Amino acid sequence: MTRAESAFATARPEIAELLMTARNLSEQVAEQRRMSAQENQLRQVAVALVGALQAYVSELLEEHADRIGDEWDALSDVQRRYVAVQARRRIEAALEGCEESELAEPSKVGSLRKTTLECANWYDKPSTLARSVYRAKLGGFLQDNGANTLDRAVSRFGNCGMTFFSWIAKYYPRYRGVEDALNVLIATRNDVAHGTFERRLTMREIRIYRLLVYRLIAKIEEYVGASGVAAGASDLISKK
Repeated sequence: MTRAESAFATARPEIAELLMTARNLSEQVAEQRRMSAQENQLRQVAVALVGALQAYVSELLEEHADRIGDEWDALSDVQRRYVAVQARRRIEAALEGCEESELAEPSKVGSLRKTTLECANWYDKPSTLARSVYRAKLGGFLQDNGANTLDRAVSRFGNCGMTFFSWIAKYYPRYRGVEDALNVLIATRNDVAHGTFERRLTMREIRIYRLLVYRLIAKIEEYVGASGVAAGASDLISKK
């Protein structure tokens, strides 16, 4: 079990509690209300599910970043991108409120030089980033985006030559179309976050979405593992 999966496991009881609360609430829509107390609570479960999935992938990225080595040429594409994004954010933060006219002050020049050299060192010896106090946690990829964003994020960790959803479709045919269901869940989450009311939600639907997220994370664990392809193939053989 990866650290990301362990962190997700701690969120499962909280999601279960939210769902139990919804189960005990009224399905009746009160006067001058857009939805019942139960549906309102179910929408919060949708937010929690997407948040847990987002946090899981973010933590998975951090795990890979922890293993960044000393040589740039030895890094994977996702590790190189991680270094580049971290350097960009660090320099961007240093430039905020620092106009060219302020570089007449020696302290400003020295501070900007120090930041630039620190970021250059991350490229020269990437392992220094893993230990840097300026290393920021990267996340937010599912804020308003859909399954394609998740696919791109997870696929960077794979080593089988296929994107995550292509891998699922090949080795687990019964999961085909999971992207559509995930898109609906994410759209529901965005509906709540934006204060709109364009999507209805039932107890049955939220149970399906919960199962979807739990199984997706289990499959991501398999996909990023060294034996992901072999496990998928053996599963197909066992069903013949």
